Amino acid sequence: MIEKVFMNLYDNCLRHAEGVTGITIQCQETDAGLLITWEDDGPGNPI
Repeated sequence: MIEKVFMNLYDNCLRHAEGVTGITIQCQETDAGLLITWEDDGPGNPI
């Protein structure tokens, strides 16, 4: 299932984050479990 999550995130970056040149994935162990952070350098959503 985690493979599908990462593939969907990657696909979303390719389709919707125009101008993305980099993706950073970080993992951190916490008391609640594993925290996975996905960041890209795309323009983001306008507020």
